Amino acid sequence: MHNQMPAQADQIDELAGLGRWSMERHTSHMSLSPVAWRLLGLQNGTGSDVWTTVVTDDAEPLQAVLSAISRDGAALVHDFRTVDPGHGIRWLRLQALAAGDLPVATGILTDITAAKRAATRERFNFALTQYLIGTDTFDDAVDKILHLVCDELGWEWGAFWARKITAQLKSCVAGTSGINRMATMRNSAALQQGWW
Repeated sequence: MHNQMPAQADQIDELAGLGRWSMERHTSHMSLSPVAWRLLGLQNGTGSDVWTTVVTDDAEPLQAVLSAISRDGAALVHDFRTVDPGHGIRWLRLQALAAGDLPVATGILTDITAAKRAATRERFNFALTQYLIGTDTFDDAVDKILHLVCDELGWEWGAFWARKITAQLKSCVAGTSGINRMATMRNSAALQQGWW
């Protein structure tokens, strides 16, 4: 896979943050602009598989979209995640123009991470507000917030620890949220004054 796109267009892509791509429909051979390579977290023009950084759960749906583009020349839009050691998880959007009977399909690749994170924050804030409105106690709030955080971030387990100080005892109260048990468990340990 070699970059065969004009240099001036690459400069425009860089300014706009757009990664151009093209695919020979009969071979599924991909050509990417330097911006597209960078968005995928790969070195420009290197590697035998341009999709190696795609999150495992997103790889099969992405391949199905690419097959549809190759087979039908369809105009499609597909969002997927990549993992880049320098940037973490990144959301990308692949957009294909309708190719019709043309032998080459073309489109752009854009970074939509900021928009996805903003939508997640908005959804999280709304859910958090709803949980807190219907919560009577601190313990109930902790339970609901732990579940919300785990669900939104895709975590299998979460915990909350708080230190309670009374006149003679200090104790830790823990709340956990796990994938197999969504009910929160509580544990307490008490130590006499001076142990901490």
